[in-house]
Amino acid sequence: VDAGLVETVLPRQVLESNGAIYSSTDPSDPIASSQKVQLTADTPITHSIQSFAPNGGLRKEVYMESMSSCPENLDVLDALIDARHQLAQSLGFESYSHRFLQDKMAQSPQAVFAFLQDLQHRIKPVYKQEMEVLSSVKQQLEGSAEVEPWDVKFYVKLLKAQAGIDPNELAPYLSLSNCLNATQILVQQLFGIKMQEVELKVGERWANELA
Repeated sequence: VDAGLVETVLPRQVLESNGAIYSSTDPSDPIASSQKVQLTADTPITHSIQSFAPNGGLRKEVYMESMSSCPENLDVLDALIDARHQLAQSLGFESYSHRFLQDKMAQSPQAVFAFLQDLQHRIKPVYKQEMEVLSSVKQQLEGSAEVEPWDVKFYVKLLKAQAGIDPNELAPYLSLSNCLNATQILVQQLFGIKMQEVELKVGERWANELA
């Protein structure tokens, strides 16, 4: 990708510390007028670019690359899917989904599908409303009202910033201890289960040198 565009979001030292490789360019070559950089697909890098890059072409390029599967792995994945389906059927299940869900709250693929259909029906009006807002803002900035998948993070961040919403202000409320306490309350109120901290036994934790 174009190094200049990427560096409008992340400085070079951050990119290089995360494995980015810059290509050497020949100043006399008019075709190689801009330096290129090869990025890793690490989530912090791709997330930052999709969230803060004002250039839609850059967001699209990074999104497509990060969401594309390695062609060499497709046959392996297909073989794994087929193998687990055969395993489930050999154990008397209709499919792997039926086997996986047998001891879960949903219990069956049909229940999962019904839940998702109901969820989609409930959130669709809100989704349409929010997409109209994103579409309006994109029309103002880029002259196009069509919101693509690689646009969503950028415009959501932009609208939050314009509204004065700073995620850093929430950080003190989301400390580990606060999250654990909230989880204990939630689990007890929903399921009647009381969570208690107990000392781990030997073999229940990583070795000290691996921690």
